[in-house]
Amino acid sequence: MNALEILDILCRCDGVAGQENAAALKAMELLSPYAECKMDKMGNVVGTVGSGDEHILLDAHIDQIGLIVTGITDEGFLRFTRSGGVDIRTLTGSEVTVYGKEKVTGIICNLPADERKDGLLPDIDECFIDVGLSAETAKKLIPPGSFVSISQPPVNLQNGLFCSKSIDDRAGIAALILCAQALSGKELPCKVSFLFSCQEETGALGATTAAFSINPTRAVAVDVSFAHTPGCNEYECGKLSKGPMIGVSPVLNSDISRLLADLAKNDGMEHQVEVMGDSTGTNADDIAVTRCGVMCGLVSIPIKYMHTGVEVVDPKDITDTARLLELYVLKGGERNV
Repeated sequence: MNALEILDILCRCDGVAGQENAAALKAMELLSPYAECKMDKMGNVVGTVGSGDEHILLDAHIDQIGLIVTGITDEGFLRFTRSGGVDIRTLTGSEVTVYGKEKVTGIICNLPADERKDGLLPDIDECFIDVGLSAETAKKLIPPGSFVSISQPPVNLQNGLFCSKSIDDRAGIAALILCAQALSGKELPCKVSFLFSCQEETGALGATTAAFSINPTRAVAVDVSFAHTPGCNEYECGKLSKGPMIGVSPVLNSDISRLLADLAKNDGMEHQVEVMGDSTGTNADDIAVTRCGVMCGLVSIPIKYMHTGVEVVDPKDITDTARLLELYVLKGGERNV
């Protein structure tokens, strides 16, 4: 399977933080031909290949941003709040799937713009989900705490680009599956664990617990980062279709960052450098401080419109990321190249 095929399958699965099971099981199914897989009590998926004292952890998070129901009005409208960093500006008019006792389709609504005296965008407590039910029926079917996913099916754009919800971070999951596929049947210089971690969007809980259990000697987290879009400063963003973004940060191990850059350069791969002055805002921050500390790197896949239902990625950037991870594993994580 190629990057586009894997990503299309993964993005059709819902997996809001805290309710990742459907997406996690599908991802585990795709990984299982290439690694010995299990799911832990948190809902993390771990696949393992190879052996040896050197143990590399490759991580990407399986959860996506979404919403959670907080109550129901007397008219049957659902109140909700964020589960992760949803961009509230993009929600009005969105179709959603509500996972109550039954799966229910809804529409996010609020006052029309010309009815708002201040002319400002609505706050999240001014938005509701209309599921077309009476209050009595809605309360029977949709208890508070029900998760909500944006219903945006994948769309193929021009020039091979791909648009969908949950590309953050199904793109990273796809890269890990492609890496495992590429390593299959090869003699490995080390043990490798592929981690599809849960609840990154709500505090990196999956990566924190799984990294403690796996106890790797080195790690590389794979996530997404901002590609340039109109109105943004180019120097603050990566570029779509220009290859993986290799992280540089005080949190990250500088030898791993340099090795990743050298491997990309020696392979003739387009790549980018993403410099962060403090934490990275990814699972790398938490993996690096597990137990007595883990040497950790970060590779990010550039996407547009992060934390919306219409994230956009170039599958070639996912393929190149998978190739970079393969090269890193085959070097056993060592600095010498």
